[in-house]
Amino acid sequence: DGDRDPGFLFLLWKSKDIPGSTSGYRFFLTLKGRGTIKMLACRRYSMKGIANFRDLGGYVCQGGITRWGVFFRSTSLHKAEPEDIWKLEQMGICSILDLRYPDEQRQMPDREVKGAVWHGVSLMGAIPVEEIHVNDTVADTRTLIRMYRQMIHHSRDRIAEAVRLMTEAEGPALFHCAAGKD
Repeated sequence: DGDRDPGFLFLLWKSKDIPGSTSGYRFFLTLKGRGTIKMLACRRYSMKGIANFRDLGGYVCQGGITRWGVFFRSTSLHKAEPEDIWKLEQMGICSILDLRYPDEQRQMPDREVKGAVWHGVSLMGAIPVEEIHVNDTVADTRTLIRMYRQMIHHSRDRIAEAVRLMTEAEGPALFHCAAGKD
């Protein structure tokens, strides 16, 4: 019976094969069946020297779902291996936003990614490290809430600049701090 729905059909795509895609070689999974088509993508990427690298696409928000392959976040790039840099270049990362303290940016500079513009915007700004309210002895990341409140209170102008730089990027953009939690 040729009219029967086969259930789900799994198709693997490379983003370069998807019209309008800006991100080099990114794999997507298409689920087709029962009258629906869903395109999924991996959230986390395996990197050798960059921890916590992930795509911010696929989150449900007011008005829809965030687009895949537009914004990425991670730890700093100072330990990035050549293979990691190659992946970032293939993904088309064109803007890198480093949110660490200026001292961290100088002492542990990001590795260069060809074709990407680097921006240093310290979200902690003028707050000395010793005044950041984070309970390091608790593994639960909810302890970061106090730090985020400090950031919002003291760094509104830098947060606005960071958002502007990300939204004005001409292609996929990556932002990072030291641990990949901002």
